[in-house]
Amino acid sequence: MQLTDLLTAVPVVRLISTGDQPVSGVTYDSRLVTPGMVFVAIPGFHMDGAHFVGDARDRGAAAVVVAAGTAVPATWVAGGCTWVEVADTRAALSALAARWHGDPGMRPRVIGVTGTDGKTTTSYMTSAVLEAAGFSTGLMGTVQFKVGDVWEDNSTRQTTPEAPEVQELLARMRDNGVTHAIIESTSHGLALHKLDHCFYDVAVVTNITEDHLDFHHTVDAYRAAKRRLFELAARSVKLGPRFAVLNADDSSFAYLHGAGPSEEITYGIDAPADLHARIDRALPTGSHVTLEGRWGTAPMWVPMAGRFNVSNALAAAAVALGHGIALNQVCEAMARFTGVPGRMITVGDGHPFTVIVDYAHTGHAFRKLLNVLRPLTTGRVIAVFGSAGERAPERRAGMGEVAAELTDFAVLTNEDPRFEDPDRIIADIAGVLAGAGRREGHDFIRVPDRRGAIRAAFDRARPGDLVVLAGKGHEQSIIAGDHKLPWDEQRVAEEELGLRAAGGGRP
Repeated sequence: MQLTDLLTAVPVVRLISTGDQPVSGVTYDSRLVTPGMVFVAIPGFHMDGAHFVGDARDRGAAAVVVAAGTAVPATWVAGGCTWVEVADTRAALSALAARWHGDPGMRPRVIGVTGTDGKTTTSYMTSAVLEAAGFSTGLMGTVQFKVGDVWEDNSTRQTTPEAPEVQELLARMRDNGVTHAIIESTSHGLALHKLDHCFYDVAVVTNITEDHLDFHHTVDAYRAAKRRLFELAARSVKLGPRFAVLNADDSSFAYLHGAGPSEEITYGIDAPADLHARIDRALPTGSHVTLEGRWGTAPMWVPMAGRFNVSNALAAAAVALGHGIALNQVCEAMARFTGVPGRMITVGDGHPFTVIVDYAHTGHAFRKLLNVLRPLTTGRVIAVFGSAGERAPERRAGMGEVAAELTDFAVLTNEDPRFEDPDRIIADIAGVLAGAGRREGHDFIRVPDRRGAIRAAFDRARPGDLVVLAGKGHEQSIIAGDHKLPWDEQRVAEEELGLRAAGGGRP
């Protein structure tokens, strides 16, 4: 592709051209620039990419794309590198990456799933049901990426990668015959234009509560970011049917109604909906429900515990039904669903107490998890958790409030302190527990080392107790400063349980 062809993807405010030339790629990281690439200087959370235009030029960039009004460096010498100014470099990055990969989102049907909680489970369920009906699916989300039959871990610790990675994944899906791409569409990804050129066919919401206010600052801005998914789907340039899937039980329903494609499918447990579920029997391993509504009536087994997982299953079923899959096929596929890594995983077998690993890392998700597990537990609930650094203080307060209300004992530990003082984070949570009348040393303790915290919880567990390890789930590292320390919560729990059973030493 020639540079002049690539630049037709974006409205250019100012151009200092050194002539046309072939382009070899698009990147936002100057360290990855090789001769012929286009470097887009996006504003980062710690550093502005505009500081690295000279580095990109020196590495052989064909062009650098900067925000309008950026001063041309005094040392800038033509040298074959074109200077491009645009109104919004993040929006430009998405447009350029999509054009470079041949607009891959135009080929498969693209299903976006947004919401505060349940995105990952709903995405996996949707993929499983569509695959059972004979479609080939791709998946892009928090835990893993999937291209047809090939799975790979998402090691970026970002649910939504930057636009070049998003478009590269979509291109791989297109080139490998994927018919339906399912994308966890986060508020960050939507607000930062990472997903602008996915060309959504279906927009799905699970729920909207308060989260990520450290980034969005206000609840209104957070909700507006979620709404962008529906707006993008409404104005997609692709041909073919488009529809929205809305949760009739959630407070977001009125806000999102009418924001997306004109066709809407509603689902719910309490409220009347196109697809309604009656929970007939709830078990520790899942729920027996009866589906009712526009597509008829049928029994369905949801093989994950909790009312919220019934809601997630309804969202996935609505997507499948909207694609013309028969209701009985949807129910059969859901019954065979094998779950999601790091979501309500039972660790070990044959021990006197139960151990559950889950990703719940917000107060809302933690409450939902414990509300499901508490009634199913004959003994005490012991929780091991912390809160991520460089996130809104409300998150750690929410975790502490839920623990004070729904656990019998808590072990406060590290999650991902990043550049914050880990002891300060733990102290903030401890303050919430103390303020709720819980006594340190009696109702909770602090053990910053996460393995030590798990060990301390196991030491206190008695027959019939439930130990919940919350906050890490599938993640494979703990971020401290600028380091990623290897971590596998399930493996560590299994090791500690094994050592206890063997009566041996510690790893």
